[in-house]
Amino acid sequence: MGTRAWARPAAGVVAALRAQPLLWLLVGGAVAAYTTYSLIRHNHFASGGFDLGIFDQTIWHYSRFEAPASSIKDVASILGDHFSPALALLAPLYWLWDDVRMLLITQALLVALAAVPIFVFCRARVGRAGAHMLVASYLVFWGVQSAIGFDFHEVALAPPLIAGALVAIDRGRLGVALALCAGLLLVKEDLSFLVAAFGVYLLTLGHRRAGMACLLGGVAWYGLVSAVVIPHFAGGRSFAYWSYQQFGSSLPDAVAGVITHPWRLLTVGLGDSTKIATLARLVVPFLGLALLSRVAILAVPLLAERFLSDTPSYWTTGSHYSLTIAVVLVCGSAAGLQTLGRWRRLERWRTPGIAVACAAVLALNIVSARGFPLTSLLHPSFYRAGANTPALRAALALVPPGASVATEDALVAHLSHRQTVAEISPQTGETDYVVVNYAGPFGAMTPNGGFAAVHAWLAAHQKDYRVLYLNGGWAVLQRT
Repeated sequence: MGTRAWARPAAGVVAALRAQPLLWLLVGGAVAAYTTYSLIRHNHFASGGFDLGIFDQTIWHYSRFEAPASSIKDVASILGDHFSPALALLAPLYWLWDDVRMLLITQALLVALAAVPIFVFCRARVGRAGAHMLVASYLVFWGVQSAIGFDFHEVALAPPLIAGALVAIDRGRLGVALALCAGLLLVKEDLSFLVAAFGVYLLTLGHRRAGMACLLGGVAWYGLVSAVVIPHFAGGRSFAYWSYQQFGSSLPDAVAGVITHPWRLLTVGLGDSTKIATLARLVVPFLGLALLSRVAILAVPLLAERFLSDTPSYWTTGSHYSLTIAVVLVCGSAAGLQTLGRWRRLERWRTPGIAVACAAVLALNIVSARGFPLTSLLHPSFYRAGANTPALRAALALVPPGASVATEDALVAHLSHRQTVAEISPQTGETDYVVVNYAGPFGAMTPNGGFAAVHAWLAAHQKDYRVLYLNGGWAVLQRT
C-alpha cells in the first residue's frame, strides 16, 4: 500500500510534465533564475534586514513554536506591524533547512508556480500557444523581477492564490475560490480590498452569494484587523500604515471624502510624474488588453492602494509592489483578447490575431524588463564576490549563535536566527557583539558612506567593548 500511495502522485507529476512540457520548462527556468539571483545576491551581502531579516527572524520564531517577535522592528509580535499569519505556514521549511536561504528558494517557487494556474486560465481563452507566451510574459515581467530583487516579502504567497481563485471561479468551484480568497486575507491586511474586488468580480458573473461574501467580508476584515487585531498585538498602538491622510484619517473618513470630492481620485492618483510613468510601465507591456475584460476590476484596489497613497515609495517600479497585480495583468490580457475575438468584424482574424498579440506582449515585456534585477545574471561581474567578502565571513563566524548582536543592514539577514539582532542606530541598546564597517584604525571610527548612526552609536558605547577582529574594512566588537 505504501508504494502505491507514493506511486500515484509521482505518476500524476509525470503525466503533467508530459502533457505540458513547455510550461514546466518555463516554470523550471524561472525557478532556477530567481533562485540563482537571490542566493548569489545574498551570499555577496547585498540582501538587507528590511525586509529579509525581519521575515527570517519571524519565521524562525514560528519554527520554534515561539511568538513571532522581531527585534529588528522592535516589536513583541510581527502581527502588531502587519497581520500576516500565513507566514507561519512556512515554518516547517526551517525544520528541513534552518537557513535564511530557504526563504529565498521558497519565494522563487511560489512566484514561479503561480504560472501553472495562470496557464490554465489563459489557455481557455487564447489557446495553448498564446497561453505559453503569456506565462512567459508573467515570468519575465519587470514587476515580478522587482519583487525577486527585494529579497523576500509576504506577498510572495499571493500570486498562486490570486491565479488559483480566478481558475476556480472560471470552473464554477466557488467554494474553492472563497477558500483561496480567505487565504489572501491571512497573507496581509491590505489584500482585504483585493478580496472585496473579487466580490465585485463574482457579482458581475451572477454569483450573488459568493460575491457579497467576498465584498462585505473583505471590507469588514480590513476594519477588524486594522482597528482591533493589529493594535492588540502592538500593545495598544494604533495601525501604523494608513497613508491616505489627504482623503481622511481612517477608511470611513476617506470614503466620505471621496464621495464628496470624487475628482480628487484623478488629481491625486495621477498627480505626479512618477505615478504616470509607473502606470504606463504596467499597462503598455500588456497593450492595455486587461482593460477590455472584467478581470480589470481586480486591478482597481491594487492601483488605488499605491497611487492614492501619500507614501512616494509606493509609486515607483521598485520593491514588491507590482507583484500581485502581475497576475491580474496577464490573466486580464487573455480575457481581453477573448473579448476582442468575439467582435464580428474581427472573427476572420481571431486565430492569427491572438497569436500576434500574445507574441507582442511577450516581446514588450522582455524589452521593458531591461535593467531590472534578472538582467544581472547576464553579466559576469554579478557572480564575483567583493574583495572584502572573505574577511566579512570570518567576522560573522566570530559571533556565537545565541549572542545578541547589533550590525548594519547588509548583515542583519545573516544573523537573524537569534532572539536579538538589531540594525545599529543611536537608539540601539547594548548587545553582546557588534559587527560594523569601519574606516581607518580603531579608535578613530568614522561613518562609512555617511552612516552617522553607526558613528554616533560607537561614540556612545566604544568604551564598553573590546575589539575581537579588525580586517578588510570590518570590525567585530565584544562587550566587556
